[in-house]
Amino acid sequence: MSLKKVSGVELDNYKKFWENPIWDSKYKRNLSENDKIAGLSRFWMEVKYNFAFFDQVPDLNWDKLYFEYMSKVKRTKSTFEYYQVLQELCAKLKDGHTNIYPPKELHKLFYSRPSIKTALIGNKVVVTKVKDSKLKKACIKRVFEITHIDNIPVKKYAEKHILPYISASTQQDLIVKTYDYKLLSGKENSSVALKFRNIQGERKEHKVKRKFSKNEGTKQSILDFNILDGNIGHLILGSFGKEDVVTKFKEVFPKIKGTNALIIDLRTNGGGNSDFAHEILSHFTDKPVLTSSWKTPKYMPSYRAWAMFGWANWIKGEVGHWHVGESETFKPKKSKWYSKEVILLISPETFSAAEDFSVAFKYMKRGKVIGEPTGGSTGQPLTFNLPGGGKVIVCTKRDTYPDGKDFVGIGVLPDVKVAQSWNDFVNDRDVVLERAKRILSKDL
Repeated sequence: MSLKKVSGVELDNYKKFWENPIWDSKYKRNLSENDKIAGLSRFWMEVKYNFAFFDQVPDLNWDKLYFEYMSKVKRTKSTFEYYQVLQELCAKLKDGHTNIYPPKELHKLFYSRPSIKTALIGNKVVVTKVKDSKLKKACIKRVFEITHIDNIPVKKYAEKHILPYISASTQQDLIVKTYDYKLLSGKENSSVALKFRNIQGERKEHKVKRKFSKNEGTKQSILDFNILDGNIGHLILGSFGKEDVVTKFKEVFPKIKGTNALIIDLRTNGGGNSDFAHEILSHFTDKPVLTSSWKTPKYMPSYRAWAMFGWANWIKGEVGHWHVGESETFKPKKSKWYSKEVILLISPETFSAAEDFSVAFKYMKRGKVIGEPTGGSTGQPLTFNLPGGGKVIVCTKRDTYPDGKDFVGIGVLPDVKVAQSWNDFVNDRDVVLERAKRILSKDL
């Protein structure tokens, strides 16, 4: 959504009060104990008064955790350990749009990876892509199963070293972040010992070094378009992170209009700006479309002082303790709209603004949605700094379907559920795309 932002003197006053530079302390290899406690306290405070999803973690005692983690942060012996502890605390909120980001000086310790991609498919942790030259020479290939990491069974390794630090709103998002994104992360130039098993059951072992890349995760094309058999268009929207996606969409739109039907593929779209998503979606309707509804916590100090009836249930979403915002409507491109049949493909990697796109698409009743439930996390993060150069985002906005139905913590559900099995993966079959093509071919 778009709101008027403050400027000039108002902005200066805002920054003095809410973004005081005292929080912008420089990075040190080991922050002082005061800095560590101050950072923990700021995180605890901002979450307590701004977090929009406490009702989804009903057994969480946030104040109790604050006291428990005070002793934990005091025991840390480096800024690296300190940010690990904060990430562990953040993960207990179970929200994909609430995260702790370490200082840039620590990125090589947190985000270095070997040149290999993995995923959990069926019940197996498998190699999905190999870019490391040494692994290629060792004949480590796609579809190999990873059975152990550093001599620990792979799932036990994930449970101990990865899962405790991941913020995720749903089980499907947790799985993607654990096994697709974070599984082999660690310190730059450190080695990780991997045990593999191929589809014939033969076993191999290999050590591979972690490397740091600033561009990790940014190499995916933001938009691809091709025409399949039967003159069915396949539009892959890889990201809504830059306005370039709208520009490229408008460039290919004449080709899209010439197809008999269209498949829009959001299966690897991690989000970005919802305005870009809705701008593209406006080409697929001839009527105004209501976007998701939203609300944000409303804290009224005097009401709390008066112990107003119902205040204890503030976090549960009772009327009067939320500010309910107005849903926005995006207008159709009547002179440039696609009227033929459309199918939308989604997956657990469909996230944030891509879910906003999916919600509006479903509400439009424009066509079938095929695949697996989305990641189940969107909203408006509040961003602020922590001592040492780290940053935090806290989700302050609760988005729902236009009728108020939740999808955060659940995911946008497909009309036709299709998931890739182990055999599909081994045989390189895109069963989700195949199902969409079959449905469209019958209707043409």
